[in-house]
Amino acid sequence: MMPPFLIANLVELVAPWCLLVMVGAIVLALLRLWFGPTRADRAVAIDVLTIIAAVVLGGWALQEDEPAYLAVALVIALVSFLGTVAVALFVEAAHAHESRVAADDANDR
Repeated sequence: MMPPFLIANLVELVAPWCLLVMVGAIVLALLRLWFGPTRADRAVAIDVLTIIAAVVLGGWALQEDEPAYLAVALVIALVSFLGTVAVALFVEAAHAHESRVAADDANDR
């Protein structure tokens, strides 16, 4: 088992680099949200942003030694998952509708 002072020093050393990676991920997800050619791309970008928020809250809980932030991160992750499932069902239904309309148009000719 690592001594507590070593773990605290490790967190202080790694936290700025993790924050830098998170900022980069946020920028890339925002670019995908802005320039995404389809609704599915935008849905994935929103999902990525919410997961990044949950990860940042988890890191904050670790740094502040406050477990309440972990509950908030868990709720954000669960709501994000349910939102992703809802958007996936919506996109699938829209795709099925477009397929039916194309088939009806082909039958009308």
